[in-house]
Amino acid sequence: MIYPFCSPKDEAVIESAYEKAMLREVEAICRAIPHSDLCIQWDVCIEMVLWDGRLSYMHNPFADLPAEVIQRMRSLMASVPTNVELGFHLCYGDWDAKHFIEPLDATKLVEVANALTASATRPISYIHMPVPINRADDAYFEPLGNLRLSPGTELYLGLVHGDGIVATKTRIAAASKYVGNFGIATECGIARCRTPEVVRSLLEIYAGASQEPGEQAGAAEKYGSMLRQTRGVSNG
Repeated sequence: MIYPFCSPKDEAVIESAYEKAMLREVEAICRAIPHSDLCIQWDVCIEMVLWDGRLSYMHNPFADLPAEVIQRMRSLMASVPTNVELGFHLCYGDWDAKHFIEPLDATKLVEVANALTASATRPISYIHMPVPINRADDAYFEPLGNLRLSPGTELYLGLVHGDGIVATKTRIAAASKYVGNFGIATECGIARCRTPEVVRSLLEIYAGASQEPGEQAGAAEKYGSMLRQTRGVSNG
């Protein structure tokens, strides 16, 4: 929140005050809500885009960006009690329901997820990664084979878009070639900058594309066949 909006000469002082305020809010939330009912998610957006390094108007302000990002994430992780669920949303932005920049593939997402896992001093309940609407190809998902999450950390892929159940299942099938169990989600929230009709449509796609974890293994073959049949009709 600091880097895009504050003068560089003032960033360090503002960031320190802002972080202290965020941690006070976490403390207040954890006092007010039973820990068994609570999950806190940190949205890692500007850090993710800087880590990606391709957004021309966003320049890296650090000599060692990974170290600076992970140092901050460790502080945020430590602020959440260990009996409160903790999640991370690795975000490429959501401006008018569009990313600031599209990931080339899952490589940078995997790098950040692995770095968070390696540096964690407490359990991470889940990590969420976006999947662009037009990516159902092996090239996007192949880097997920290098993902090294802790056994208790769930992976959620943001591959639910408004293009329907079959298209969503096609992305699920592609991802299933490279990663075992995972949950599905939208790319960056459901409701922001979207109409009630779009939200209802997304919920219907969630319901139609969801399946029990034990059924995940056969998804690639089943929905790959469905995709071939669909393409055969459309190409005709």
